[in-house]
Amino acid sequence: MFSAAKSARLEFGNKKGFTLIELMVAVSMMVLLFGIGIPAFVRAFSVQGINKLVQDTIEACSQARAQAIVTGATCQIVFRPQDKTFRVVPGVKTMPQDDETTGGGSMNFPAKSFTIPQDIDIEILGVNFKEMQDEEVARVKFYSNSTSDEFTIVYRSSDNQVRVISLELVTALPTVTTR
Repeated sequence: MFSAAKSARLEFGNKKGFTLIELMVAVSMMVLLFGIGIPAFVRAFSVQGINKLVQDTIEACSQARAQAIVTGATCQIVFRPQDKTFRVVPGVKTMPQDDETTGGGSMNFPAKSFTIPQDIDIEILGVNFKEMQDEEVARVKFYSNSTSDEFTIVYRSSDNQVRVISLELVTALPTVTTR
């Protein structure tokens, strides 16, 4: 029997390659590594927690600024610190009727709402140099000349990450700093 196996090996001895078992082991190890690594990879690229909130706040500021410029009306972001919500409230201004080709008429934008996660607190909410984090409502106005009220908000997460978002007064563009 030993000689039959030896002769079979001699017959295929010059051919190089992998056996089926070696390929199955390699593939199963790759599947195992991908199974462990993909959830961590997805978590690393998904925006959650304080980073998502910062993105939402910047989006709300940019949206309110753009709507104010486009409509020519004052738009607002209305914060409700006690409810941990904020929303963009568009201004409505009637545009002069030009003709059928320019559209004219009133321009309405839908209000968009955002929620602050329960594990994130508003440490400071300042509008026009007045702290309003303990108020029921705080309003930040965006004007058609691309300016805004003075606005600063400080978020603190449960794991002590701090983000400060403020608006540049002249351009109404948001800036983010980390403390």
